[in-house]
Amino acid sequence: WNGATEVASWQVYAGNQPNILTLIASSNKNGFETAINVGSGWTFFQIKAVNSKGEIIGVSMIAKT
Repeated sequence: WNGATEVASWQVYAGNQPNILTLIASSNKNGFETAINVGSGWTFFQIKAVNSKGEIIGVSMIAKT
């Protein structure tokens, strides 16, 4: 995904239950790979790609740490 040219920013959702995720961080796309510090204490994560219009254009699967 990080190579996708239409992505303007990333949203990181996390929680301790897969069906209850909260937006915990976001960042503008920064080059080919964008690092986002999310801290610790989360069990499940999902990433959403956002275009320059603020539209969500991609959603990852929910991942368990």
